[in-house]
Amino acid sequence: MNLWERMNRPLWGREEKSEQPHEVKGVTITTESNNAPYIPVAAGVRPPSLSGNITLSRAVSAGLEQSSWLQTALTKKARAAASVPLMLEHRSRKGWIRQEGGKDPAGLLVGLLATPHPHLSMQDILERMVMHLEITGNALLHRVKTSDGRTLELEPIDPSTIKPKRTDLWITGYEYRDRRGKLHTLPLNEVSHFMYQNPADLHWGLSPAKSAALAVDTDLEAQRWNRSVIGGGARPAGVVLLDGALDEDEQQLAYDQVNAQISGASGASRFMVFGGATKVESFGWNSAEMDFLAGRKFSRDEICAVLGVPSILVSQGQDATYSNMEAAKRHLWEDTLVPLLQDIASTLGKDLLADFQLDPKKYRIVPDLTNVPALRENEATRLKNISTQAGAAALLLRGGQFTPESIAEAVGLNLVTVEQAVAVTALKSLSPAARAHLEVKHALELDELTPAQCMNLVRRIKEETA
Repeated sequence: MNLWERMNRPLWGREEKSEQPHEVKGVTITTESNNAPYIPVAAGVRPPSLSGNITLSRAVSAGLEQSSWLQTALTKKARAAASVPLMLEHRSRKGWIRQEGGKDPAGLLVGLLATPHPHLSMQDILERMVMHLEITGNALLHRVKTSDGRTLELEPIDPSTIKPKRTDLWITGYEYRDRRGKLHTLPLNEVSHFMYQNPADLHWGLSPAKSAALAVDTDLEAQRWNRSVIGGGARPAGVVLLDGALDEDEQQLAYDQVNAQISGASGASRFMVFGGATKVESFGWNSAEMDFLAGRKFSRDEICAVLGVPSILVSQGQDATYSNMEAAKRHLWEDTLVPLLQDIASTLGKDLLADFQLDPKKYRIVPDLTNVPALRENEATRLKNISTQAGAAALLLRGGQFTPESIAEAVGLNLVTVEQAVAVTALKSLSPAARAHLEVKHALELDELTPAQCMNLVRRIKEETA
């Protein structure tokens, strides 16, 4: 009796029908009972690796499309940073004031920040820039200019298609290769270059993704291991001993028959039944091998650390509570996003202020952080400190011996903040009857007013009583 007959002869008088097993190629097993192989990589074929020279296309195919940790952390960081608008401020005797739009150069720059591209919003551009920075260490914008040198559009550039033209002293421009392969030279005054500083190269940034590449590759190998283990019931299937000696073809046939019954999720932990004199020896994992399955956590933490994103915001696992999630969000903004946005705004401001011929001592581009929920607690603390300083400022003003400008310098606040703080203090010191009269007359709630609204209300009261 041959092997096929021994494995498929009737059991307890019942005829068992079995189909010819499929051919096994490499280590990928596909059977009628399990069309989805649990080992996805064929023998001798290596999966895509992120390690090595990083380009955007390679980072997407071997990183973002493969690693859930990298995709989640990078997307969370980029979207959070892009949610903050950039604004132009001008300096006045009262401090830095937000610039409004108009026909003058400053107003036109405000319009550019609001609409930097015909098809992309500033939020789209910022999100893409942050992704470019994290993947390659560089983000570049082509400033499309009018004939008079004023920037009309901001066009993101793939860092993989551009490189600086170096000289012994500095760089003279950038060489850019378009989609058709044609090489262009962009002058320095048309390119804004944002980078993570590289100690070994003054003109090209250091890639965070490259630092995390080994962790990403290790995590992907752990994923494949984990999937393979799950497909095998979290343990090796064991060894099947058949009576008699088997040649190579018979061993392959036995291998096919066994795996056709127990491979994949549908066959996990099921009994395998066949006829003939056989013996089955099962194996189990030792603790060291099972610990390997927990290795993804360490890869996740390393990837998140490189990107500056608290890992609890990525996994949101069993350790996630409201308090530590809120603390992690504040940590993300204070330690990672705020410095990054300030760096981007500083570099962009340097270039755009020169294009619009605006004095950098009188104008600046800054991120507008007033509506970031994670920073509101810090803002509340800041306003509390200002309120304390406002008490001293109010006393000095009532004394009549100091000007608002000298008081602002004395308490470490700009003039607008002093006026706002004094207005808040003045309104809070009103009697209940006076407060009620003001609230009815002006149809407002004093406790809900911002410092700026308090200052405007006090000014209105002064004008009405003058």
